[in-house]
Amino acid sequence: MDITSIKSINSKQDLEKALKRVDELWDVAEPNTPKGEELVMLTQLIEDYELANIVSQRVDQEEIEVNIDDL
Repeated sequence: MDITSIKSINSKQDLEKALKRVDELWDVAEPNTPKGEELVMLTQLIEDYELANIVSQRVDQEEIEVNIDDL
């Protein structure tokens, strides 16, 4: 997988592939290099997907209130 292989994240499968690639790049990518740019792009795509899909699902769910003393 390289910078041209992921253009968007449209499913959980795409998200998992992107997260795996970020894990591969995390310790080896240097700023202003192709791997560094790929890491930046992937993290932005992941953030966009999560905001559009995961966060919006959580907002739609009812809030659960828990009293710490009840635990």
